[in-house]
Amino acid sequence: MGRAGAALALVLGGACAPGESEGPVLLENGVAETVPDGWIPTLVAAPDRFEAAMAPGAREAWVSAHGGGWVAPGSGPQPGFVVAQARVEQTLASLELALLDGLVTTWSARGTLAADAPVLEVAWLAAASAGASVPAAVGALAPALAGPASLSALPAAASPAMRACVAAHAAARDAGELPPPGACAALCGTGLPDPLARRSRAAVLAGLAVADDPVAAHAFTSRWSTEVGAPTADALARWGPALVARGGPGLGLVQELQLVAGLQARAGAVALAEALPGLSPDAALARAQALVDASAGGRPGPTNPPLLLSLLALTRLRAGRTRPTLDALHAMRESWVDMGPLIELAGDHHVASGLGRDGDSKEL
Repeated sequence: MGRAGAALALVLGGACAPGESEGPVLLENGVAETVPDGWIPTLVAAPDRFEAAMAPGAREAWVSAHGGGWVAPGSGPQPGFVVAQARVEQTLASLELALLDGLVTTWSARGTLAADAPVLEVAWLAAASAGASVPAAVGALAPALAGPASLSALPAAASPAMRACVAAHAAARDAGELPPPGACAALCGTGLPDPLARRSRAAVLAGLAVADDPVAAHAFTSRWSTEVGAPTADALARWGPALVARGGPGLGLVQELQLVAGLQARAGAVALAEALPGLSPDAALARAQALVDASAGGRPGPTNPPLLLSLLALTRLRAGRTRPTLDALHAMRESWVDMGPLIELAGDHHVASGLGRDGDSKEL
């Protein structure tokens, strides 16, 4: 557990007395700044609201969420940070599809891929799950898999393993449950990622009810409050100093846990995710790298949230930086769900993309 995580665990072990909220405060530049109500001002005034916002036995999950770790949903309404994990899974699913597309294309061009290789059906399912076109190399090598891809209309030539994979995920989604481990083991074996798992998890997470408590609903998400939504960097640059100037019994906690900086990182990552379709690969990579907190060593944490690291991996791949893509994924290996097969896929892609070059690798 890092320093910030230890601080969170400590404060949850002993509540402090609540403070009183105040009106506008005068900043050093002489400007009067009013901080809108939100989960961070609430904790500045009343740090004991952390404990009050939690469901029984949920302390470990909150510590994990603060540190950028995966949190499996429990029963009943969920903290907002659990539901927000859907966007991370969607981003990693897009990365998986891009890796599968590139790998199948490379292997097919070299004549090293059999027409019945399981990776072809895995790539088809990944594309169908995303509502994307089937990779051209898949249809060229296996014409039975060419054409539109839809999980509700599998190709007539679909293998029993492919059909079982789709059925297992459909049953889990219909029940509102996360996909069971090994749902596609017969198709993927031990070396390929389940092509439906991440989008299945995203669909379940996005459909969960969020807790009514405003701290539980917004803590460790990209949102300041229901009314404000995701704040801009400019707004946080004003509100942070205003909170310090106003003070309160929870100010030390908020500073120790880097709650304002963490919110800025998460809001910036969401803004990048939403802008990604309109950005060039180089522009997207530049924005992702600008958001990373290098002082944290690129590791997951309050200022390097999982969405940012997953976007960093995706933008690096799209910019042709396969080795750094692996670095971003390795950073998430211990903190996020199902990273092993994805890292192995990215490793295969890196090796395949480097074969046939003259001289040293061009990767940075």
